[in-house]
Amino acid sequence: MYTYPNSPSQSKKETVKRITIELELDKTGEQITVELASDEAKRLDNYCNQTGKVAKDVIRELIQGITLI
Repeated sequence: MYTYPNSPSQSKKETVKRITIELELDKTGEQITVELASDEAKRLDNYCNQTGKVAKDVIRELIQGITLI
């Protein structure tokens, strides 16, 4: 689990998980960082453990599943 110290905007009791995903848009090397609350991070970790997938792939699959209106 990628757990980092709390950021100033977070409560002191809440753990944050940051996941950085590199984008390949026009080969610019852009990145997105997703910050999760501790309960969200636990859910993601549990899902990854059950499926054998890494967090970055799970988030990519969720984004790919978005239907545009």
